[in-house]
Amino acid sequence: MKLDQRKKMVTVLSVAILLPFGMSSCSSNQGIDSPPKNIDGVLASTTEFQQEILEDKTVTQEEYEKSVAAYKSCVDQAGGLTSEIKNLENNQMGFEIEYTSSDDDSPVMDKKIIDCDNDYHFDVAQVWAFQNLLNPEERREQTPTVADCFRNEGVEVADDVSSDQMLDVIYSPANVDAVVVCSEKFPAYFSVPGEGQ
Repeated sequence: MKLDQRKKMVTVLSVAILLPFGMSSCSSNQGIDSPPKNIDGVLASTTEFQQEILEDKTVTQEEYEKSVAAYKSCVDQAGGLTSEIKNLENNQMGFEIEYTSSDDDSPVMDKKIIDCDNDYHFDVAQVWAFQNLLNPEERREQTPTVADCFRNEGVEVADDVSSDQMLDVIYSPANVDAVVVCSEKFPAYFSVPGEGQ
């Protein structure tokens, strides 16, 4: 039986929805200080650990860090080897997970990692992400930098591209590789409120 070492970078998700995988309008970035509209539904369906954090319908930096640490600890206990937690852009945190498994065991470990996320972090991360969205002006200001990232990945982008026109660039199936690279560099730009938020 062949054993392979698996390594994943977990951006301990603070992105509500990545644009290429589903989005609402960027201009719907209403009331950043208010929680997502469906917070009551989230509270009713989340785990007890996350309910305690979300009961006031906001997530503080300390609560977010507590959630990330609990997620990391769960992965460690499940058999993953995790790196130190790192600070990333847009108030996000992340860590790497390594584990060794056979091809047959890999889905089992992947499920354990997902279960840890669902138990300790996923819903907290969604509210945290919503609280950290760019407003329309910040999105406009960051558009030239994101456009440069796409150009560096070989994508033709007009010099005077608007933030709305960047959506066409982002959604083009031909630009998927550039989206992956640029969304890692500028996660806040790719984060938008999910439906119902």
